[in-house]
Amino acid sequence: SSSKEKELAAIYEMRSQLTNDEKKELTDPTMLLRHYWAEKGNISHAMTTLREALQWRRQFEANALRVCMMRKSDSDDDDNNKAETTTKGSSSKNYQAMMRLENETGKIFVRGTTLEGRALMYMFAMRNNTHSDLDNMRHLVWNLEKAIRVTKHHSNGRLDKYCLLIDCANYSLKKAPSLQASKMTLDVLQKHFKERMHRIYVLNPPLAFRIFWNMVKPFIDPVTKTKIVFCTPNNPNDEGLEQLREDVGPEQAKRMEPCAFGTEPIR
Repeated sequence: SSSKEKELAAIYEMRSQLTNDEKKELTDPTMLLRHYWAEKGNISHAMTTLREALQWRRQFEANALRVCMMRKSDSDDDDNNKAETTTKGSSSKNYQAMMRLENETGKIFVRGTTLEGRALMYMFAMRNNTHSDLDNMRHLVWNLEKAIRVTKHHSNGRLDKYCLLIDCANYSLKKAPSLQASKMTLDVLQKHFKERMHRIYVLNPPLAFRIFWNMVKPFIDPVTKTKIVFCTPNNPNDEGLEQLREDVGPEQAKRMEPCAFGTEPIR
């Protein structure tokens, strides 16, 4: 079709503008296309955001984070090569120890998939156990990379968008992440992982969360806003709950975490 031809021409043009080093830094063959889509076909804007994302991944050492908890057999040669290139001069950083600490409370994890094979990434607003915004972002990025891998595996490579479930049970403004940390999280999700989010389910949102929501809403991209659904268990006609059940199917719905109203969780 003409739209596909236009996309192919755009990808060819974008790729021709990249240096050889930048080409090696692309996370996958569709990274160019995701930025093209996100910028609504504007090649100039797409190249700007793509280069910003590549620079961020380089400075943030995203590829090293991606493989830091993998066994050698779990990561392919490309993963290892990218990680080695990224971590030259920074071998003293012990990402494994940091990740184990960040993982202790289970504040973010990937478990289960939708009917289509999209990974389900859980995030618990009240389980934060550390005070480093940077390490929190590293932990987030590690889980995002895992969610993308799980999605690709369970969809046989057809899909690369995951679903995020944010549990707000027992939410309080006193214990909530700072506005700065929340903005950092949004930056990671919206700027550096473009076109990776399929849907966001906000689970069990109390009244206090609505106050926080009104604070961060101005920083949320309009397209991202359309992907957010609120799930309130006390409302039998809740549209968000219906959407969640439709996405995961009856069998997976039972096996989801209790915060997502599962009755027979995997663990």
